[in-house]
Amino acid sequence: MSLLDYLKIIASTIAILSGISAAILRFYRWSYNRGLRHADRVEKQLKYVYGPLYALFLDTGFCSSTGVMYPHLQVRAKRAIRFLGDHEYRKALGALFDRGIKSYGTEVEYGGTPSPKMVTEVIEKNIEIADHKLLSLYRAIRKEELRHFDYHVEKPSYAGPEISKNYEAFVDHVFEMRERLSKMLQKG
Repeated sequence: MSLLDYLKIIASTIAILSGISAAILRFYRWSYNRGLRHADRVEKQLKYVYGPLYALFLDTGFCSSTGVMYPHLQVRAKRAIRFLGDHEYRKALGALFDRGIKSYGTEVEYGGTPSPKMVTEVIEKNIEIADHKLLSLYRAIRKEELRHFDYHVEKPSYAGPEISKNYEAFVDHVFEMRERLSKMLQKG
């Protein structure tokens, strides 16, 4: 091999390595910019959507109630014996371990629920940065509000002390996302 052949091999190796390093640099810039855009979106969501919604619910206390129909083993055993008398062994075994937990709902303990108009203002102002789950929960609340609206009264009939499952899910989502976005910004 001559010196010219060695130079061709070295030149082609340098060209391949420079192409690879350029691709790596482009990928790094793309991922860095993507991370900046994501951090900016997280900051905007926290500042303009979840922060104000969290502030609306801050002075409201919610209380969920759950009932246990058969809390003690003795009560469940008596119930299981009744099934054994009818030779229903599977039902008896199920009754022995079934505590009969029933969810009765969530009520406003203190404060009050913010008016739907205030929630609507926050979401409609910042609809482009609101996430899909928040919007779908909001739509469910609005649909429920329109379905239960009493035209003789100015506020919807569900806005009493007990709140609906959709409203409870909406509030839970707001509190959960605010905490999650705050942690993301503290890390980054």
